[in-house]
Amino acid sequence: SKAFPDTVVAYKDSAGDWNNTAAVIAAAPDISVFPSSEAQLTKGLASGAAGCISATVNLNAAAIRRLYDAARKGEDVAEADAAVKAFRK
Repeated sequence: SKAFPDTVVAYKDSAGDWNNTAAVIAAAPDISVFPSSEAQLTKGLASGAAGCISATVNLNAAAIRRLYDAARKGEDVAEADAAVKAFRK
């Protein structure tokens, strides 16, 4: 990111491996990292991720937005997180 500050600005981790996502967030603090799906959104935001990019958002946008907003505000997201994960299944 420092070598190409206006070229690499974000990273979408589609692997679904939280350990990899967490490592990328830690290693590249100047890059906006997007975990594989909303199933990792709460954990991702708490660790410094920018959000998520997921096809399911097209079907469940309002609920995922509520989860995102609540997590950003530091509110209890357990119920919203469970609902979003249940919808995804």
